[in-house]
Amino acid sequence: MLGDLSATDRSSEPLSPMDLYTHRAKLIQNEPFQFIGFNREFYPEIVNNGYTVQMNFKGENRPRLTGGGLRFNEYVVHNVHFHWDSEHTVNGCRFMLECHIQLIASEFRNFKEAAEKKGLAILASLWRFSDQENPSINTVLASHEAIATNPKIPALAEHPIIISQLIPENTSNYFRYEGTITYPPFYNNTLTVFAERAHLTRKQLYILSDIYNEVGDAVVYNNLQTIKSKNAPIVYFNGDKSSCKCLKFP
Repeated sequence: MLGDLSATDRSSEPLSPMDLYTHRAKLIQNEPFQFIGFNREFYPEIVNNGYTVQMNFKGENRPRLTGGGLRFNEYVVHNVHFHWDSEHTVNGCRFMLECHIQLIASEFRNFKEAAEKKGLAILASLWRFSDQENPSINTVLASHEAIATNPKIPALAEHPIIISQLIPENTSNYFRYEGTITYPPFYNNTLTVFAERAHLTRKQLYILSDIYNEVGDAVVYNNLQTIKSKNAPIVYFNGDKSSCKCLKFP
């Protein structure tokens, strides 16, 4: 279920990120997600793009996603990137990290073609601190020395990454809205923000976020202010709203 959609492929202003509130969200019940290849090992290209750490997935054998009430039948993973602190807030809470899995509908050849046909979607996970390391974050960190001070120069992952380790175990409870990418032109982008959290250690976040841009400045924060537009999209919630507990910011 997608809610109200504009007639064009873009907005005149950004519609993401948002402050999300369970009591304001309209309940929906979509069919479950089907994650195809999310438990397989991949060796993506890892790059410091001067703004964030990003993993690029290429080729025909990328992880795929179906279900979840999305507009197209099947999507493939285009990239994975991070924001510190989180871009979205939930019930007034902001989190230390947000991970975006950028998807494009598989019937399109590339990002631009998908963007022009409303074929973009994001899976967003919010993160909490844990004493247990996240193994896929460790995969990213293995390439950190090569990319931290070398923006725009990619490195091939030294160890395999498993994308399912970057999303929470429970993927049935989530917010859904029709947002946009956050830079002009503001192409439509269907946002799924999981209610439950993924985890990493404080040390992992400290290393992950220790990158520098092209003029040598540290990227201290790379999140955007939540939008306050009069044209803010309708927000839906799939699943059990009680799963969306607000913890204090660590």
